[in-house]
Amino acid sequence: MKACCDIAIDDYKQFKIIRQYPPDSIPDDVWAHMCDLWDSEAWRKKSTIAKSNRAKGNDKAVRHTGGSIGYAEYRVKMKKSLGREPNFREIFLLTHLDKASKTKLLAGELNLNSVNEMFFCNDRSKEAYASYLEEMITKNGLEFSVDDPEVWSRVVEPNLKRTRRVYGIGSSDINYVVSGIASSSSGVTQYDTQQLSEKKIHDLEVQMEVERRSRQELEEEIRKERHERHELQQQMKEFMKKFMQRPSS
Repeated sequence: MKACCDIAIDDYKQFKIIRQYPPDSIPDDVWAHMCDLWDSEAWRKKSTIAKSNRAKGNDKAVRHTGGSIGYAEYRVKMKKSLGREPNFREIFLLTHLDKASKTKLLAGELNLNSVNEMFFCNDRSKEAYASYLEEMITKNGLEFSVDDPEVWSRVVEPNLKRTRRVYGIGSSDINYVVSGIASSSSGVTQYDTQQLSEKKIHDLEVQMEVERRSRQELEEEIRKERHERHELQQQMKEFMKKFMQRPSS
């Protein structure tokens, strides 16, 4: 309870204070690590960007239609559902087309080159895909099978700086998303590392919530027990009072 008094009512991000009050179910070192992550510049930047994107109502805010998961994770899910390694064009189309176009693509009514028959989530995604197709067909022919991360990067972000995110890739490893091969020699992608860290935090947050609810239930049981005990004591007092007032024979 002391932590609540130390933290300003309008500022719940004072992690240097919060880290001093770990939940009973979480080891001190794990809680400290979580607070360090939440208090890092990278995490704050990520939170700010996400908040800004949610607040926007323009075309750029509608970046893809693949849900909240990243492109690298989408590749993993598609590989599992297809039983094979998906190509980048499939990933991009299934995360940037409207529902009707996705259905037609999956049913074979559209092929990966049917750009003019597809409806994209925004103009930029259509322009990016069309430009990439044109470049790749010119370079490798109409039936090319291997996607090229360098071509995608050059087409969608011609003035790309190394610190910027690539459109259609986000913060994931561009080589892994486009070609299925990780940039690092170890095969561990930035996505893998990030997802592992976020999963640990998510699991701990879930554990904290379970602990909080269990504590509430326990407190409620204790309150009921105290109430019942109080009622029993009152009844006993009434009984003893009447018993003591009973006339002697």
